[in-house]
Amino acid sequence: MRVLLIEDVKISRITLNYTLKNAKYKVTACATGLEGLEAFRNNAYDVVVTDLRLPKTDGLEILKEVKKSNASLPVIIMTAYASVETAVQALKLGAYDYLTKPFSPDELLSMLKRIRELRRALDENVRLKKRIKSLRSAPLSANPRQCINYKTPLRWLPKTISLFSFRVKAEQAKK
Repeated sequence: MRVLLIEDVKISRITLNYTLKNAKYKVTACATGLEGLEAFRNNAYDVVVTDLRLPKTDGLEILKEVKKSNASLPVIIMTAYASVETAVQALKLGAYDYLTKPFSPDELLSMLKRIRELRRALDENVRLKKRIKSLRSAPLSANPRQCINYKTPLRWLPKTISLFSFRVKAEQAKK
């Protein structure tokens, strides 16, 4: 997973960069908001982790820019200056979550793991919807073997037969 890390405090940036790379994430670390926005515009990322208070532009502006460009991209806001107002504002603008400093690196890693699992589930959902659509548009045949694509892995076989049986019953009910 590709992570854009935007943190102005050098020791925090180095520590988080090291932690994320050890966890097998591909990290681009930036020291300012403008540097982070430039990196975002020129590269593809799976998640953005940004500090709230940054030089030149703040984390909320980064959040707005990211969401304007890609509404589904998760953005995690970190801050040492937490307030209910900024947390609510960040979440209303579409932040995935809000981390209050100091935090354990395990908290961030856990959050990134949930994002990866969510992404996989969403991708599988899209893939399964396409599969169902292709099965629904397949010609109905009296011979179930003709409805099965033999290149389809066996895990799909029960679903294919079940869908076929449902379609045959539906056709018979129409008659």
